[in-house]
Amino acid sequence: MSDLELIVDGEVLTATLLPEKAPESVAAVREFLPLHSELMHVRWSGHATWTNIDEIDLPEVPRENHTVYPSYGDLLLYPGYRNEQEILVPCGPTCFKSPVGELAGNHFATLDTDRERLAELEERTLRDGALDITVRIVDRTLVANNTVFSGYRPVSDAAGRSPPHRPPTRRSGRHCRPTWRARS
Repeated sequence: MSDLELIVDGEVLTATLLPEKAPESVAAVREFLPLHSELMHVRWSGHATWTNIDEIDLPEVPRENHTVYPSYGDLLLYPGYRNEQEILVPCGPTCFKSPVGELAGNHFATLDTDRERLAELEERTLRDGALDITVRIVDRTLVANNTVFSGYRPVSDAAGRSPPHRPPTRRSGRHCRPTWRARS
């Protein structure tokens, strides 16, 4: 099972990917993660925050599971049909808009966060300005010897062993996720 982890100004939020409902959007997001950027308050859409991903060369992503009116915590990928590319993070009542009008973003993941915490996040971006954000895939798979590795933070197996540290390598200007294997 793969999940998403958003680290906003040191606070960790988790989300569940929706590959059945938005397969091409999830595949596109997997390709460019991890993402290190800024989370900003929206100007046009209501109670929401967003991350600009215009510098990322996204494949052509069709409209799938798209909406103009996302619910709390519905992460939307907007591949830039009429406006800049972005990831929208709704934190309250939201109508996804820009200077060119209403936009429909692809709902590709849902945050596992309560409404109060999302409202606080939205208020912080409005009050304090842009916050640092890291978005990454957290792979929670069971591997050899019942060792569970969670993203970049490996969890020791029953014998207390941890995998060796391997720094990420660079490919096409983006960080790659290292592959860990348990040693016997």
